[in-house]
Amino acid sequence: MDQGSQQRLKNLCAIFKIRLEATQPNPDLALALLSHLYAMPVIAEKSARRNYGNQILANTSGVFDQYSEFVGGLGSNVIMMQEFPHWFANLGRSTEQLVEIYGDLERTVYWLNKAGWGAGVGAGGAGIAEAIDKGSVKAGVKRGVDRLAGRSAIIEALQKRFGARMAAGAGVAGVVVIVGGTIAYASALQQMEEIRNILLDRFHDGKMSDEQFRKVFGDQVDPTVVKKYWEM
Repeated sequence: MDQGSQQRLKNLCAIFKIRLEATQPNPDLALALLSHLYAMPVIAEKSARRNYGNQILANTSGVFDQYSEFVGGLGSNVIMMQEFPHWFANLGRSTEQLVEIYGDLERTVYWLNKAGWGAGVGAGGAGIAEAIDKGSVKAGVKRGVDRLAGRSAIIEALQKRFGARMAAGAGVAGVVVIVGGTIAYASALQQMEEIRNILLDRFHDGKMSDEQFRKVFGDQVDPTVVKKYWEM
């Protein structure tokens, strides 16, 4: 595998949150499958999208162990794209749109930080209470928004994050404000990371200008020295 392909594989692994090491023993096949996965959300018809995803997974047979980390990560993304393609809408947006969205999210995070929502947002979690406590909004949604109705779990999570007195004394409106602010902050951070990963792949692929690169990645990295895939 040449260096350009290695960089593309690294970028796709970052987009789909699969460890690069998990693509062994066949990174070439992994690159092909992840490249097909990248295009999957644009398939509008659900049955066609389902068949497409199943074909991606079928191609791992005989190469990757069915219980391997790579197949597990690939399968999770396939299932989510089959059922919730709108969660991957950024893959189909233009570079210009993504740069603009990123700027909006950056401003959102700035003001939420000023409002006090920036501290202690981590990763992982299951259910809305865990989403508040650990910051994984998408995982919380996947594992059951209905837990929002169980207010005790929400209060317990808020007590961990903001202190027992504040959480215990919060009325329903207060809970909604706290939950809303925390979820908004975590969601913005998650989407910013996703957009950065997508745009880094596009820049390496020659589909993003130097000016657009600077708007997202700042001036810490000179885009003129970043090699394109075909230059590696």
